[in-house]
Amino acid sequence: TFVGQYRVEVDATDACNSMLFSETEIFAPTGFEIEIGTNDQNACDGDTFTLELIEMVGETITGLKVPLLEEQWAFFDFEWFKDGTSTGDTTTSIDISQSDEDASYVLRADLRTGEFTNINSDPVIVAFIPNDIVIEASALVIEEGGSITLSVPQNAAYTYQWYRKVDDQDVLLEGQTANTLEVTENGIYFVIISSAICQATIPEINI
Repeated sequence: TFVGQYRVEVDATDACNSMLFSETEIFAPTGFEIEIGTNDQNACDGDTFTLELIEMVGETITGLKVPLLEEQWAFFDFEWFKDGTSTGDTTTSIDISQSDEDASYVLRADLRTGEFTNINSDPVIVAFIPNDIVIEASALVIEEGGSITLSVPQNAAYTYQWYRKVDDQDVLLEGQTANTLEVTENGIYFVIISSAICQATIPEINI
């Protein structure tokens, strides 16, 4: 019933007076955080995927964050919400289909002893990434001193990161996180699009 550091020592009754020990620390939570997502790297390729509890973290008064063990999840009651309305699902996972595009899911947890309730995850927006996206270019040849614009479809649920190939190496273009890229030098370019449920590398374009 007390927080703090605990140590157990096991003394052997041999001639050397051998001793083994193990230490652990017990924390008192001031709150909890929930992370939800999917472990399916191909979530955008199928008709359905599973959204699940990825991690629960306890917060202490000192700001330390301590991951809970999966067996400790059993101390909580869970409930899934879709667009603010309960789905009736009370497990740590829920099946999502393509028809749920643009829906927002939240997992809520209540500690069964009542000290901590309405612990909500950050919402996850179901945004599938089509497999037919291509990079559009305003031109394929840069005139001297000029520039061209590369673009892919804009979606508020997507994040973007552009790359350029240099000597067969993928070079990250720092700060280029929009759905468009202004290009002033020739080369091979591509973009990685990510959503809350999956990631897609869009085929390269040669400028």
